[in-house]
Amino acid sequence: MDKLLEYIMKEWEIIKTAPGTFIMLLVLAFIGAFVIIKWGYESRLKNEESKYSLIEERLKFASEKLEECRAYSSKHRENLEELMEIEKDDLQARAFDFVTALRKFTEKHKAIDDKSQEIWSLATCSSNEQDRKMLFNKFNNELMRNTTLRNSDYNRNFKADAILLRDELRTRLKIKLEEANVKTFIYESPTNYFGFDDIATDLETMAKNL
Repeated sequence: MDKLLEYIMKEWEIIKTAPGTFIMLLVLAFIGAFVIIKWGYESRLKNEESKYSLIEERLKFASEKLEECRAYSSKHRENLEELMEIEKDDLQARAFDFVTALRKFTEKHKAIDDKSQEIWSLATCSSNEQDRKMLFNKFNNELMRNTTLRNSDYNRNFKADAILLRDELRTRLKIKLEEANVKTFIYESPTNYFGFDDIATDLETMAKNL
């Protein structure tokens, strides 16, 4: 500010000859400064809003996971007591019904993924670079979305029962952990359709061997 006043004093004689131009330049300078300050403030505000949205999404995800764990724990306790009391034939029938449902689940999600592959085919056939990039991005987003939905569906509707049936069948067949055909972690987090198929085949085999 002091430098501005000093400059005005030095150039006063010139300013007196064209006061209108000076005032216009001064107004433009103030407008420019205002625009820069406003832009900086809006940028900071957008950054804060983005951080807030990210925190909200993380809190929502954590809340959903907590509810998922509570539901799993409750269902696990109730179903465990029931499985321990049922007869061999009933346990076999329960396992076979579960295997059928799990295989229908995988077929449903494979059909969804196959539909997404159509986007990939369009991308590879496109001669326009911009369209090709857009389609590849769309395919990747669809793939991530489908994978998330599939895993969520398994965790919500199949995971608890799969683990309970596995443990009860292994107990009755006296199968030790190191002798199991399918590793324990696959039941927890099957990463692809091979994993789901391994679970179905393992449960089906154990049920037949009762």
